[in-house]
Amino acid sequence: PLPAPVEVAVQSPGDTARAPDPGASGTRVPEPRSRELWLCLHFPRFALEAVAPSGAAGPAAVLDDAGRTLIACDAAAEGLGVHAGQGLNAALALCPGLVVHARDAALEDRLLAGLGRWLTQFTPLASREPPDAVFAEVRGSLRLFGGARALRQRVKEALAAQGLTLGIALA
Repeated sequence: PLPAPVEVAVQSPGDTARAPDPGASGTRVPEPRSRELWLCLHFPRFALEAVAPSGAAGPAAVLDDAGRTLIACDAAAEGLGVHAGQGLNAALALCPGLVVHARDAALEDRLLAGLGRWLTQFTPLASREPPDAVFAEVRGSLRLFGGARALRQRVKEALAAQGLTLGIALA
């Protein structure tokens, strides 16, 4: 274990005595309370999960609109060294059996809008953040759903059951 920090006061001639910093002595200074609490849902494989059914056979990826760069890939492809941002030729060199899908931005937009509407069961204020995230202000709903942890778990389980890869945060 590291030793506890020691507070040292250094005063130059001519300095006047100052009150100590309220957080310097190790006491916890309460942070200001925010009036909002946002639930952020990020779908890192959204472009792929929009066009390919969950559990499709073989490693899979989605190309950008220009057809040159991968924008999403599944865990099987990642296990072979394929990743988003990689060029198509490099991905195929690593994984010759890669199933490549064209991006369907219109479908992604419709699905993201649907996820925003789905979130309104938890709060009246939900917003999509294209291409792969939605936000919901949930502070007023926490007591209805058993607190932040319970709400987060409920949302996570419901979306995982739909086959969506999800990153979730509260801020």
